[in-house]
Amino acid sequence: MPWRPLAAAAAVLAATAIAVVALTRDSPPGPVDAAGAGERLAAQLRDAGVADVHAVECGDDVGRGTLTRCEARYRNGDTQLLLVVEDANGELDVQNPYPAQRRPGG
Repeated sequence: MPWRPLAAAAAVLAATAIAVVALTRDSPPGPVDAAGAGERLAAQLRDAGVADVHAVECGDDVGRGTLTRCEARYRNGDTQLLLVVEDANGELDVQNPYPAQRRPGG
């Protein structure tokens, strides 16, 4: 009967879809593109009480295990170097170099 091959194919497709979802559900997050990282970092800094942050720019994508240089720009023109890495949960972790330095703009 012609419905048996169709039913078998549908079952295989359904099983494949379930396996893909199950295997990728807990996969580690990928790198955050530079523009997206800058937007997320600016919002993160504002949420942490740094209200005068104007924007953050990152020179490269931010991923796990490698520090990426980003620069925070403040409304008065000041700048600050940020070293950023993506943690295991996909969050951006800001690590300022020592001593953390905000440079006056001009």
